[in-house]
Amino acid sequence: LEHSTILLPTENGHLTEQQVQQRQQERVEEEQKLMAALDRAVKAATMAPNHKRTEPFSFRRFLSSSQSAQRLADICYEVTLRKPNSSEAVARKKREKWRKIPAFLVTLVHDNQNHEGTPAAGPNVDSTTYTAVSDAYQALEYSPPLTERQLEDYASACAAIENVLLSLHSEGIGSKWATGPVIRTKSFRDLVQAKSTDRIAGLIMIGGLNSTYFESEREEYLTNVRRHRRRAMHGDVLIDLP
Repeated sequence: LEHSTILLPTENGHLTEQQVQQRQQERVEEEQKLMAALDRAVKAATMAPNHKRTEPFSFRRFLSSSQSAQRLADICYEVTLRKPNSSEAVARKKREKWRKIPAFLVTLVHDNQNHEGTPAAGPNVDSTTYTAVSDAYQALEYSPPLTERQLEDYASACAAIENVLLSLHSEGIGSKWATGPVIRTKSFRDLVQAKSTDRIAGLIMIGGLNSTYFESEREEYLTNVRRHRRRAMHGDVLIDLP
C-alpha cells in the first residue's frame, strides 16, 4: 500500500491513506513536543517558594486524546446543564469546546499537617458524607484554608501555577487558569484522584504548540483591562515609601 490511492472520507473532503497516516504521525509528534513542554513547565513550578519545605502541591496531566479529557468534557456538560437558565444546547456547546482543548494540568494542594483525615483542605464535609454525595455534578461547599500553614501552602501552589503559565508562554503556548464549580464537584475530584483533604487550586487549560486557542480571549481581556483599569500604577498599585 506504499502508493495507495484509497480515498478516505473526512469533514473537508477525502484524504489518501498515506495522508491520513501522515496526519496521525504529525499529531503524535505534536503531542510528544507538548508533553515535553509540560514537563519543563512543571519543573519550573517546583521552583516556587514553599514555607518549611512542605512541597505541598502536585499536578495531574492529561491530553485531549485521553479518556480523562473526554470524561472532563462530560463533567463540564453535566455541570453546565445544572446552572440556572442553562439549556441542553448551551451544555453541548461547552462540552465540544472543552473537547478541543489540547491539554490540561490540575493543581492539587496537599494538607501536610493533617494526619487524621479531617477534610481541612478539601470539601467541608466528613469522609462519610463525601462518599454519599447524591449529585456528583453539584459543586461541594467551599472550605477556605483554616490555618496559617494551609494558607501558605495554597499560596505556594498559586505561585507554582504562575510559573507554569510563564513557562508555557515563553514557548509560545497559550494557557488559561480556571476555577469555578467544575473543579469543586465530586466527579471532578474523583477524576483527578484527589483525597478528601486535598484542595484543588486550579485547572490549567493549555493550547497546542504555537497555538492561538486562547489568544482571542487574552486580547479581549487586555483590551478590557486597559479600558477599565480602576487603579493607577504609581501611587495606588505601586507606592514608594519614604
